[in-house]
Amino acid sequence: MRRFSAFLLCLGALGTSQAATPGFDDLIALKGKALYKAADDISYDRRKDFSAAELTTITERLAADKNQLTKEDDHRYAFGCFFTAACDCATGRELPRLITVYGGLEPASYEKRSLLGPLAGAWILHELEARTDWPVIELPRGASAPPAELAGAAPDLVAAWQLYKRSTETVEHAFEHGPEEKGISFQTNERAFDALVDKVLRKQGEHLAQELDRFLWSGWCGFGSDSLLQPQSLAFFMALLNENRIAEAVGAASHLQSDKPIVTRDGTVDARIAFLKKCGLDWEAILAGAQLESELSGRVFRDDSHCLEELATFGSERSATFLLEMARRSKPDMRSSYALALTAFVPGSTGNMDVGSSADLERQSAAPISDETK
Repeated sequence: MRRFSAFLLCLGALGTSQAATPGFDDLIALKGKALYKAADDISYDRRKDFSAAELTTITERLAADKNQLTKEDDHRYAFGCFFTAACDCATGRELPRLITVYGGLEPASYEKRSLLGPLAGAWILHELEARTDWPVIELPRGASAPPAELAGAAPDLVAAWQLYKRSTETVEHAFEHGPEEKGISFQTNERAFDALVDKVLRKQGEHLAQELDRFLWSGWCGFGSDSLLQPQSLAFFMALLNENRIAEAVGAASHLQSDKPIVTRDGTVDARIAFLKKCGLDWEAILAGAQLESELSGRVFRDDSHCLEELATFGSERSATFLLEMARRSKPDMRSSYALALTAFVPGSTGNMDVGSSADLERQSAAPISDETK
């Protein structure tokens, strides 16, 4: 149950009253429990009436008054709702303020862990927009021999898997671990991990990617490991961007894990796709190869890697072809996900992705799809 995001939590806490939405001045005039109750009564759709600056100010006020609520108070979820809403539309002016609010959250708490996704998404999208000097990445030229499971697969699919492997070679080589190297147990060092993530967000310190990579999930049971894997993958990618290690960041981008794809508020720009494009790389083939590799290796993060969702939402007819080929080769437990992804390419159909999100899938690409493929 720990996979519920703050967004999902707030949906359960919000009422459906149609009363007039309190204005910005009305809200910030309140304090403590009265502020939280009023904020909690504002629905998701009506929070869009506030500007990015107003949402951030309300979030700061809620953060300052959090200690006036008990942990059992249902209204306390209003903070996560407004924090997420502020992150969704934050600009370079609001982002530092939200990072400060996040830094003040209780280390090792579920709240801090669950709210990193929206903030990291805002951080990454801002970084992609702010930078103008993106190098074209030359991937290592040696192509890995395809595994036996790909025998007889379409040449384009094999090539996509090989491109994905080439895209990850640099980061895997840079972060190889020798047998003598010891990792850091995440379970017994959660506060240290959170402090490291805070440094990444603030762009403070050096060699943060190496420090993050040392943390591992210890113990024989993997239940709950997403509490490490998701924030680690996001912060690792961010640290590489900040350190200008773009070639390594390409490989890290393939392994990004989050509750939902990192997209702009209007859903038209996907951060991972935009990054790979800026690097001059074939994003459709890389994501198709990443999804294929996860299935071949048995490491299918169906609910937090989002490759199928991104290919279906932003891909061309080539993505549809990749998905068709992978669907034919997929195991039974993945076929419904492929079928639902493919409906996005057929006008008039409604896809509902079975990848950890209940949101309807809407095509953003205007690329035409041939009748034959349909």
